Amino acid sequence: MVFKDKNIGNFINNNFISLRINATAGKGRDIRKKYNVRLFPTVLFLKADGTEVDRICGFDGNKEKYVATLKEYAAGKNTLLGFKT
Repeated sequence: MVFKDKNIGNFINNNFISLRINATAGKGRDIRKKYNVRLFPTVLFLKADGTEVDRICGFDGNKEKYVATLKEYAAGKNTLLGFKT
């Protein structure tokens, strides 16, 4: 998967706080319900207060497109929250 790519992993670690959650067990179920996660994998981008900035649902195998989206979100560009405000 895309997260196993060392360069992508380094970019993510340098720009985001990452947390992997099992959304089918324990407190993960509560998080899944709170953010209405229906598809796996889903990557949520949250503000410190828990407000959702955007999300990426699924992965179509296109690493370049995925990284481009990550770079936009890291720069605060083209996010759903940004479009709403």
